[in-house]
Amino acid sequence: MKKNISSQEKDQKVQHITECAEKIFYEKGFEDTSMDYIAMKADVAKGTLYLYFTSKKDLYYAVVLRGLKKLEAMIVQHTQKFKTGFEKTYEMARMYIEFFYSHREYYEFIVEYESHRAKDAEVNPFVRACYKESGKLFEILCAYITQGKEDKSIKESILPQKDSLVFWIQTVGLLQQLYLKEKLYKNMTDITSSEIIERHIEMIASFLKNDSTGQEG
Repeated sequence: MKKNISSQEKDQKVQHITECAEKIFYEKGFEDTSMDYIAMKADVAKGTLYLYFTSKKDLYYAVVLRGLKKLEAMIVQHTQKFKTGFEKTYEMARMYIEFFYSHREYYEFIVEYESHRAKDAEVNPFVRACYKESGKLFEILCAYITQGKEDKSIKESILPQKDSLVFWIQTVGLLQQLYLKEKLYKNMTDITSSEIIERHIEMIASFLKNDSTGQEG
């Protein structure tokens, strides 16, 4: 008689396989890793592996999702220490940058994910899950900016959804460029990536901050 697997057991199996794949991708690279090798290292039958992940690309997106969830946890845990909407928005930007520096292995996967066309989400449930998690991060940013307008720490002229989207695209694009071409920009200008990032944050803070409140960033 075939044993029924509980949803908890399925989740644990998915988690285990994803963790194994993540380590292998970092060690060998995505292109040089095979599903056979992942099954062997995860100590599961190949059929079991394909039961949960129909392709290596699915596993790639599962790793991206882990990274996005880790980023969300970092942001929420850190920003809850602050009171005003401006402080939370400012610190969210700081934590995004911190994630870039402290989890470069995840960011490599996220850079690749961000470059994919949105239509991929129409056919792949793992991509949809990544888009949903990205959407949660965006909603957090919008909520902080909205709070800032309400508590007067952010300028009244700021448009929460529209300006959040601009900041999001700018920040993601900036970090992608620095990740891909950091040495090139350093040779061109003798300006370090940290200096570029600091300037970017200062510009956003200056654009957002309602100076009439005396709020310090």
